[in-house]
Amino acid sequence: LLAYNSSLTQTKGALSEARTQIFSTGFGEYGIFAGGIKSTVYKSTTDVFDASLTRTNPDSVLMGSRDAGAATTAGEYAIFAGGANAVSLLKDASACNTAFTRMQLDDLGSARDYIGAASTGDYALFAGGVNGSRTAVDAYNSSLTKVSVDPLSIGRHSYAAVSIGNQAVFAGGVDDEVIASVETYDESLTRTSTLELSEARYDLAGAVVGENALFAGGYNSAGASSIVDVFKI
Repeated sequence: LLAYNSSLTQTKGALSEARTQIFSTGFGEYGIFAGGIKSTVYKSTTDVFDASLTRTNPDSVLMGSRDAGAATTAGEYAIFAGGANAVSLLKDASACNTAFTRMQLDDLGSARDYIGAASTGDYALFAGGVNGSRTAVDAYNSSLTKVSVDPLSIGRHSYAAVSIGNQAVFAGGVDDEVIASVETYDESLTRTSTLELSEARYDLAGAVVGENALFAGGYNSAGASSIVDVFKI
């Protein structure tokens, strides 16, 4: 772990064990890193860093060892869903509060991995994926109840997902072809699909700066891209 404060002073830390394809989300004053894989060993380990960057290791917030799922927040809960383990794709979902007490939620509509997640209003949305229903969107409200929501207009995975203002934004990705479209869900879970990146690409990164959502890099049909698209709410 490398962290920088507002003066760009670097602070170093470490996970309790090395792993990749981790579930991660910011949650109040905490950053949560759960699950993942090292070599061929799937993990359920949970590392939590507080505002002072002190690490604790509560019991796992996941329903078992897994990687390549997604995490985001709804109200007072962090929510984790999907992924895969050594046996199968997964559709179960769990949540935790700030005491890191784990709760099991209703399953996703289909088992899938490499999904993305973002929040809008009181809802956590888990969208797309490599397997299962590639257009599926599962939503959980701040009471941890699963609610219905319109699917994506097209299947996608390896996209960027950000939460900004009252919008959950899913940009780019790939399925049968590389995708330029950007889909948004507002706090009433209404979907809009009128925006597009300037260049179709996947494995891009998303970030929020003030009122701006930035989508940077990734791969287009010709190779790596240096483009940054900016959308202002």
